[in-house]
This record gives sequence, structure tokens and C-alpha cells, in this order.
Amino acid sequence: MKKLDEQFFVNDDKNKESSVDDLLIKGEKVLWQQSPKKRSFVMQRTIKTLPVALIWAIIDISIIVTLVTTMDNSAFLWFLIPFFALHMAPVWIYIASIVKAYAKVKDIKYVITNKRVIVIDGKDMFISNSINLNNITSCQVNQTFSDKLARVADITILSNENSIIFNDIKDAKFICKKLNEIIITPSDASFYGKTTCVYCGSVYESSLNKCPSCGATKKE
Repeated sequence: MKKLDEQFFVNDDKNKESSVDDLLIKGEKVLWQQSPKKRSFVMQRTIKTLPVALIWAIIDISIIVTLVTTMDNSAFLWFLIPFFALHMAPVWIYIASIVKAYAKVKDIKYVITNKRVIVIDGKDMFISNSINLNNITSCQVNQTFSDKLARVADITILSNENSIIFNDIKDAKFICKKLNEIIITPSDASFYGKTTCVYCGSVYESSLNKCPSCGATKKE
């Protein structure tokens, strides 16, 4: 065996920015990739707490202004200001959630290759979820009222064992239509060297004797 030294496993490219191509397996090519639409992604994750934060801020600010303009005791005012700063915690939490959502969305990438659909999450570019194209059972588009206003939609991709959601995607209907066109149905599974389980409907390699999803023995 070749002699190994202490520097053998040192990564010379550790400071190099990763790309989607670095995560692909041999023979895999990117067909499509997109990140969530930023404004829509942030709004979806902060809209529920907005009314509470807004009402809380209006009440607290009104009280602070009233006290500052009517009271003469400066020592008492120095007590009230930090008190209300803490009392407005829901407002600060809401603002922090906006900052967190903006920081998160820039690191999310949704990718479709010639072999699988992938969710990439984080600055370190790791695959947090994936489904092989051959295992996709359905693709659906979901669109809320706010999604319509932002001209985006969510794509839900299902297999028998897993699911992936592409959030806040432009041209979602077109992407889902293309995915549905390549889904392997029971009628054409054998053409791709696959077989369909008669018990759970999973599509798997014909060389396997048992269904990897439910464990049922393949019927000849």
C-alpha cells in the first residue's frame, strides 16, 4: 500500500466555494435548479406572527411616548425605557425571524438532475433530501393566496418512502408537468429494467427478489 503521511487527508480545497456540480455522482447532470423566491419565502415564514408583533409594538411605543412627554422624573424614565425594551420582546423576536429567514433562503437550492431531485441546504452545500427520478410516484402543485400574489407555488414530489417540497418556485406548474412526464408507471417499468410491486406499487430494480419498500417477494 502507498505510504500515507499526516497530510494525506488535508483538504487543499477547503477554502474553495462549493457548487452544485461538486455534489453530483458520476454521470449525473443538472437539468434545472432554482432557489425559493426570497420575498415570498420570508413572508410565508413571518406572516403569522406579524399581527401580534405589530399590535404589541404600537401599544408599547404609545405608552413610552406618553410617559416620556408627561413625566418629569428622569430617574423613573431611565427605569421605564429598559423595561419596555424587554417588554417588546415579541417585536424583537419577529424582527429576528425575518433576518433568519433571509439568511436561510440564500442557502437553499432545489435541483433536478438526469437521475434525481435534490434539496441542497446550508452554506456548506450538503444534500438534505433527495429522490431518484425512477422512484417518483407523483408531483403536485400547491398554491396559497399569498403565493398567487407573489406568482409562485410549492411543488410536492412524492415517492413511496419519501417526499420533497420545493417552496416558492416560479414556473412551478411547468416543472411539475415535466416531472410527471418522466414518472415510470407500472406499464412501462419493465422497459427500464424495473418491476412494480403488486402489493405496495413501488417501482424497483428487476434484479431484486424482494420489494425494498414492503419486503414482499417478487411474483414471477
